[in-house]
Order: sequence, then structure tokens, then C-alpha cells
Amino acid sequence: MFTTSERLIGVHGISQEDIDRIKVYLRGAVYAWCNSEKKHKVFRVRNFLGGENRDWNTTPVQILYDYYRRGGQRSHQYAHREAGKAAGRILKIVLSEDARVFEIRNGHVKGYKWRDDNRPRTQSLAR
Repeated sequence: MFTTSERLIGVHGISQEDIDRIKVYLRGAVYAWCNSEKKHKVFRVRNFLGGENRDWNTTPVQILYDYYRRGGQRSHQYAHREAGKAAGRILKIVLSEDARVFEIRNGHVKGYKWRDDNRPRTQSLAR
């Protein structure tokens, strides 16, 4: 959920099953971020998929890279850039579906920050 109204753009050419797998992967990354010492810092998709996390070979994100690579018809740089953009769009969808509230930080690459003061409410099992 976001503090402001946001337009969501989907990813085309990838099966819904594969998009769901990517969403689960990114949701896990967001949960790990929000439960770490970094929880008060702004995060971007590149925090989860860049730097030391640049090798997507064993992750669902590899599906995006393979799609944009199109069997070698497109360059590695093109496929990596476009897969990163698509992952960013999927991350935005993941955050919009989350019960927690996130602020959006606009810039060259969109950033997000968890509003810790709005933790999701859990229901008590005791009555």
C-alpha cells in the first residue's frame, strides 16, 4: 500500500505463473529488508537485484532476462536493463498489494521507504 495514489504498469509477454513467482521472490526481499537494520532506509529494486545480487541465474528474475534476451537476438546490456525495469514494475505491484504502508521517493530510479509507524494490524487469536 502506498501513501499516495499510484499508477501500476504490468509486464507483458511473461506468463502469470512466472510473474507470480517473481512477485514471491521480490516480496521475500522486501520482508527481509523491512526486518533488518536497513528498515528505515529507502530501497530500490537494484538493492535486491544489483551489485552482489546481480547473478539472477537461480532466481525467478532470470525469466525476465531470458525473455528480453530473446534467444540471443538482443544484447546482454539490453536484456539486463529491460529486465531490471520490468522487475521494478513488478516490485511496485508487490508493494501496492502489501498490508504495510510505503512512501515513494521519486528520482531517476524510484525508491520506497517503509512507514514503520503503520505496521499491519494482526488479529488476536484469543477471545
